[in-house]
Amino acid sequence: MALSSTPSDLSPSNIKQSTPARYIDLNAYMNEVNSPDNRPSIVATYGDQDLTGFLELTGCVTNKGEADFVDWWEDTRLQPVQVAAVVATSAAAATVTYPASTVNVRANDIVLLDDGSTRAFVKTVTATGYTVASFTSSNLPAVSATGSKTHYILSNMYAQGSDQPSEYFESNIRKRTNGFMIIKDIFKVTGSQSGNKAWVEINGRPYYYLKSQLDFNQRFKNWREVGLLLGKKVEGSATANISMDGSEGYITALEEGGIVSPAIVATGGLQPIDDIIDEMDVQGGASNEYACFLKRSQFLAFDDLLAYGLASGLTNGLPAQYGTFNNSENTAVTLGFKSFTRGGRTFHLKNWKLLNEETMLKNSDFSGVMMPTGDAVDGKTREKVPHLEMNYKTEEGGAKSRLMKSWATGTLFGATNTTTDIGQINYLSEVNLVTRARNTHVLLKTS
Repeated sequence: MALSSTPSDLSPSNIKQSTPARYIDLNAYMNEVNSPDNRPSIVATYGDQDLTGFLELTGCVTNKGEADFVDWWEDTRLQPVQVAAVVATSAAAATVTYPASTVNVRANDIVLLDDGSTRAFVKTVTATGYTVASFTSSNLPAVSATGSKTHYILSNMYAQGSDQPSEYFESNIRKRTNGFMIIKDIFKVTGSQSGNKAWVEINGRPYYYLKSQLDFNQRFKNWREVGLLLGKKVEGSATANISMDGSEGYITALEEGGIVSPAIVATGGLQPIDDIIDEMDVQGGASNEYACFLKRSQFLAFDDLLAYGLASGLTNGLPAQYGTFNNSENTAVTLGFKSFTRGGRTFHLKNWKLLNEETMLKNSDFSGVMMPTGDAVDGKTREKVPHLEMNYKTEEGGAKSRLMKSWATGTLFGATNTTTDIGQINYLSEVNLVTRARNTHVLLKTS
């Protein structure tokens, strides 16, 4: 039997022939026949993108939750005050009557008026107001503007042989409550994709789905931490649109009841930090040390503040500066803190990656927080308790944790509970955060 064939590709094109079709693109040719010089490592272009760590560094305690809400108790102010609704008047008088919706003062109390220096004697009290008298022949000052004024109850004064007061002040303890937030997410991969090799390696294995799985895990942890920081309760008319209770985060708690201060500016000198220290005293901040987690621009502003104060003793008292770190400067530096002392208080500064992340809070108006170190004191039991406490729910009678619950469904990762050729990893976290003594914490915000 005769065979016939038509040989092809016997030789390259004749270079003497100038027809463009005879030429081959050299780059295209090389890409077809040469193996690429591939580097399998993945470059962390944006760093590790791990935004967690704040709660661990601040000593946040983790406890089990046993109800849908966590309750805790805090003291109110020990000294009562009186708020008056005053009307502007240009006339000074020996006695003045102040209307008030709630009357706290009693007859014979001594009050400091809103001008900050005049002391007055409370003559009479009614259900709608009270009358005060001048201690001297000088008249009480005129009321400069209509509005709400605060009078401070300094003490009281009684005549000889007089009776005891007919009314008394009852101690008050404030109950705070926070619900849990449930955070969920899923990761999926098909059976076919799970076996495909890639040009890149993850922990020495050339399977790209592992990269997606690791990213998914980190993203979920980031979301959980940010939820604990920025979570909000659902209140008022919003309950018509959101059928959940919500949960208050750390920064939200500071917005509601903390010391909210304008961010430190590079040209502001020492006055801004001095104002914050003054307010810490006003709010009864017991801690002499504060951990400050700052946006990079805010950290640089503090650097400028420190440079400004070098000649004024701003950075003196070095041994006390590292008390939070067992007086170890090396420990503080290892954890990324920089410290200084001012007005008897020590501030440990650290750059907070979360506030610099382009896809998170870089463009927010949050510039940082100042958190007192050490413990708070429980207003009911008087026991020492942490300023921050993360609580997580459990299931099956407390046998299993919902702090970071994960399980597989599908036909991969050991699961055989569907007929779909897909592996799915399910994540769930049910947590909340308790912020104690929020009035002693500082939130720095750009104006």
